Amino acid sequence: KFLTGENLTISDLSAYGTIGYFRRGIADHVPKESLEPYPEILAWMDRVDGEPKVAAYKASKATA
Repeated sequence: KFLTGENLTISDLSAYGTIGYFRRGIADHVPKESLEPYPEILAWMDRVDGEPKVAAYKASKATA
C-alpha cells in the first residue's frame, strides 16, 4: 500500500514531496507528464493524498 508496508511513514512523505515537485512540471528538463507511464506510482500518490492528515494539511495550505 505504501513504500514500507501498510502504514504511511516519513519515507512516503519524503518521496511524495519529491515526486510531486516533478509532477508540477517546474523541474528543468522533466515534463510534468513524465510519470504517466507509471500508473502504480500515480496510484500510490493518490493513496497518500487520501490519508486524512495529508488531505487536511493540503486543504489548510490551499486556503492560506
